[in-house]
This record gives sequence, structure tokens and C-alpha cells, in this order.
Amino acid sequence: MKLKIRVLFVAFAALILGLAIQRSASAASFRSTGLLAERRSGHTASLLQNGRVLLAGGQPPAGGYLDSVELFDSTTAIGSPTGPLSAPRAFHTATLLADGKVLVAGGQTDFSALLNTAERYNPATGTWATTGALMQVRIGHTATLLANGKVLVTGFSRRFYRVIN
Repeated sequence: MKLKIRVLFVAFAALILGLAIQRSASAASFRSTGLLAERRSGHTASLLQNGRVLLAGGQPPAGGYLDSVELFDSTTAIGSPTGPLSAPRAFHTATLLADGKVLVAGGQTDFSALLNTAERYNPATGTWATTGALMQVRIGHTATLLANGKVLVTGFSRRFYRVIN
């Protein structure tokens, strides 16, 4: 249990500091692999079919919300910008689709504005395209790729958000 907590703390601290870290498969250790182009938290990190990691949205340390996206290449330890999201968002989901594209859904764009929008990233062109909207706003939700190629989005929504707040 202590190791899991330590792993989560190290990963969180590295993201806040803008560091990319890699865990050794053979040992319980981490090493710095390079700096990210932009410091962020509340973002998503998706492993693409080409081996790069797509880092989308989130929040910078000074506050606010990001529409910036970067590709991190673990072989060179370099992050490079790619096409931005259509709107700033954090606490969204990102799902790798069978065709290699990434579906980003929901989240929030400021403290009181939750999103029901979705968009798809095309790694071949580095661009985003808006797609169908969710039936309701979502934050803190999950998105699961099903065997039929559809994505199941379920979990937290505004209805519950209002009850808690």
C-alpha cells in the first residue's frame, strides 16, 4: 500500500513540475525523462499506436484551463505541441479508438462550466474534429471502448454535482 501511495505522489508531483517520468519495468524506481512543453494537471495522457503519448488539456499551476495539446516521445524525451482542443478543458476523458484516433469527452472549461462536448484527435494530421455531444454534461466520469467500437460514457454529471455543492 505504501508503494502505491508513493507511486501516485511521485507521478502527481512530476506532472505539476512539468517533468515526464518513466518507471522501470524491472525495478520499483522512476527516472526523469525530460520536460513537458507545458506544466499541467487534470489532463489526460493517451498512448497512441505510434508509441507517442498525447497530453490533452488540463490546468496550469497558475489556474485556468488549457486547450493546448502536446505529443511526448519517450524515445527522445521531447514533448512537442500539436493541434489544440476546440475549447479549454480539464477533468475530461480520452479514449483510444480502434482506428488510432482519440475521443475526448466532457470535463469542465471553468469552475462552473461543465461540458457535454466531444472531439476526436487524428494523429495522422495532428488535428481535432468536433463530434456528437453527450446527452448531459460530464465530469469525473469514465469512457470505455466497447467491442462494437462504440464508447460507453458513464458516471458523474451535473445532477450529482449540484447535490454535492
